[in-house]
Amino acid sequence: MSEGGTDSDDEQSGGEQSGGKQDGDEQSGGEQGGDEQRPAPSTAEKVLTGVSVLVTVLVFGYVAWHAVQPPSHVPPEAHVVETETLSNGSVLVRAKLVNRGDTGLISATVEVGCDQPQPSTSLSYVPAGGRSEATFVCPQGTTRPNATVTTWVPA
Repeated sequence: MSEGGTDSDDEQSGGEQSGGKQDGDEQSGGEQGGDEQRPAPSTAEKVLTGVSVLVTVLVFGYVAWHAVQPPSHVPPEAHVVETETLSNGSVLVRAKLVNRGDTGLISATVEVGCDQPQPSTSLSYVPAGGRSEATFVCPQGTTRPNATVTTWVPA
């Protein structure tokens, strides 16, 4: 027991202090001595390191490439998907709006070229690369209607 009333392992082991060096001790820090060298890395380690570096460089290159590219301002497109003649002679027209741009659309107005009057509708939020559909009713005798995007508001 020491004077302070505590019993320490250091005193019981002959006065060694933890972390202290004795003559002939190896260097601290996990080193195994200056003469021994680590074995050379195996071929598998070299290949794995090379592949890891390559993948890392490719990922950073991909991100950097997309960071410096300007957004594509491709205008939205509309086209007729299907037409169907109803029992009263009217023509049901299904049109699809396709947004191939890099930015979404807050709204887009699609118009179908029927006989007068030309029906139109406003489609809300079409995401980048997204699609939206609308259905129109054209008067009797409408043949080969076409769909166009008349206005759009990018996000």
